[in-house]
Amino acid sequence: MRKRITSGMFATLLFLFAGGAAFGQIPGPDLTPLYNELGTLFEEIGKDTLPHIQQFGLIMEGTGAAAIGPHFFFSLTAGSVFTNGILTFRAGDNPFSIFDINQILTEQLTDPQIVQYYDLTKTFFLNPGLRLSMGFGLKNGLEFLGHFGMVPQAVADLLVPMVMSQLGEVTFNRFNAGGRIRKVLMSDHPGLPAVSVGAGYTYTQFNMGFSDLSTLPLDGLNVSGFSLGLSGSMGINTKLHTAGIEVAISKKLLFFVPFVRLGAWYQWTNYDAGITDLVITMSSDALPQDLSASGTDPVVAQKIRDLSFVPSVGFELAIGKFSLIVFGMYNTASSSLGANASLQFKI
Repeated sequence: MRKRITSGMFATLLFLFAGGAAFGQIPGPDLTPLYNELGTLFEEIGKDTLPHIQQFGLIMEGTGAAAIGPHFFFSLTAGSVFTNGILTFRAGDNPFSIFDINQILTEQLTDPQIVQYYDLTKTFFLNPGLRLSMGFGLKNGLEFLGHFGMVPQAVADLLVPMVMSQLGEVTFNRFNAGGRIRKVLMSDHPGLPAVSVGAGYTYTQFNMGFSDLSTLPLDGLNVSGFSLGLSGSMGINTKLHTAGIEVAISKKLLFFVPFVRLGAWYQWTNYDAGITDLVITMSSDALPQDLSASGTDPVVAQKIRDLSFVPSVGFELAIGKFSLIVFGMYNTASSSLGANASLQFKI
């Protein structure tokens, strides 16, 4: 697939390779501007995706009321994070001087429905997920619970060849696991709510990448008659740790149990993204030979530390051994919302 790019980009690339065109060989062109441009792209991706991942580490633990009582339970939870968009630079100032990424992406979209959704993601984006939770409570008021969710690599291995077989090997997987312990300070009594305090930890990992850039639509950009080729491997890897405490209050009103929570959670995130073994090639019938160059790989490594205060509110509909739990939450650090619904079964 070929794409048109701006004349400014062509002028820059031609300048980078000008020495080689005159003599049929490359005397080591300076690719620093291009590497910096790719590094900026990875920084923009990290800036927009990390709030989603941070919020994702806080939701869907599968409980509602402040006390589950002396029971064993398991929950299946579906939820999502809602943030201010993805690749949000499209809605503001263009941070790129060589590649106009927004223009390149826009030119490839022809379906009106896809264009409409693409425009919406400038300012709104959601990150859905599923989790399985289980735990138990003791008569002394101690409660233990754990939660687990993942998108295994096997899903990408199965679906990608069916949808876009030309992409080659694609890495896409997500893993989330954590546990909490709670102490019921006051049980639910007539005229008095249930109150509990708990602490927990969650580990979240997200990986995405392409083993060969030459299989991507970005390869083969048409530069005023010159074909721009890219090769190498791209990877985005995020590891997130979440630890903190939470106070919960709930009141049973027949089968309706409203609850509120306030948590203080510290998160530390390692975000690594970039291209390794990058080689850039320009080819054309007007050149005596293909021009090819490689150099320092564009790699971004960021470490983010955040303390989040997370208020949440919801309700539990308890009918016999089954409960429907719905609640929403707000993360003060990432300014993002989250919501989930759980089906819980108690024994």
